[in-house]
Amino acid sequence: MQATVDRIRGAARAAGFELTRDQARVAEALAFSPRGVYAHGPVGRGKTWVADAFWREGPRVKTLRVHAHALLDALHRAVFLRHEEVRAAREAAAPPAGPADGDGPADPGPAARRDPLDEAIGDVLGDARAVFIDDLQIVDPAEARLVGRILAHALARGVRIVATSNHAPEDLLADPEWHRLAEPAIRLIRDHLTVIDVAGGDDFRARASGGGFAAGTWRVAAGGSPGPAAALLRAEGRTFPAVATADGALTITFAQLCEAATSARDYLAWARRFGAWTILDVPPLATVDPAAHQRFITVVDVLADADVRLDVVARRTRVETLDAPPLPGSVRLASRLLLLG
Repeated sequence: MQATVDRIRGAARAAGFELTRDQARVAEALAFSPRGVYAHGPVGRGKTWVADAFWREGPRVKTLRVHAHALLDALHRAVFLRHEEVRAAREAAAPPAGPADGDGPADPGPAARRDPLDEAIGDVLGDARAVFIDDLQIVDPAEARLVGRILAHALARGVRIVATSNHAPEDLLADPEWHRLAEPAIRLIRDHLTVIDVAGGDDFRARASGGGFAAGTWRVAAGGSPGPAAALLRAEGRTFPAVATADGALTITFAQLCEAATSARDYLAWARRFGAWTILDVPPLATVDPAAHQRFITVVDVLADADVRLDVVARRTRVETLDAPPLPGSVRLASRLLLLG
């Protein structure tokens, strides 16, 4: 597998940099060890780049490459479909109304004994022999349960897990009230994956350039209303106002996007539809509700991973806009916004 590591080093040189010591450790673990890998560290240290380079340069194994937001979105959808199957099976198997025969309780049948969540995870992973989860994070108790079940399902079936994260395993779901719910996932990571701290080097995003997300801009335009909504966005039976939706581009205000009850699932759907986004009238994040601030972080996560161009028109400079009490993902947000010219 040394040839794979050499090819990754060559790809790095072609991109204009040398692998750092920590990046090389990730490449070597991917190439030489059959164990999974959990690479964590500050934003912009090349964790995702090395993992992607391994899948390009290494052995051809059927791999599911997915951002954590998209993985959980796909799992929610698959769980809903599986629950609907169970409900339909129960209704089909229900006996006619009337007195039950026998003394004991009736057998609930195979439908009641199914595990829709485990079946849904199988639907999402498919026949992949490896899964690469980019930007793994756990920010609420529900995610803790789902991530733990995904890891357990994959490991039980010999699926290799590779994950990148800004958080050390023990820092997942850091809220002390709920941290215990993440402990099963943390134990699986520590017991079954090679954990590598990618802490060294500079933030590569600070000097990156290119198309897609990185082709976007940050512009300051103080005051002035962007005007009334002239378009509607649809998501799962709901509608949201927007400024414009034309020619594969979405123009929307911060308030329309982040102060409404939108979610990562909505952003994923809209990112597939619109290849360029403009977010208008972005206020200093210290002045908005934490939920709106968190939605903005999630929007930028989704667009950066999908490589969708983002143009931001803000009331203040980037530094002034981001000067707010930190939330999960705030450092990653600042790093990703450095890519905007």
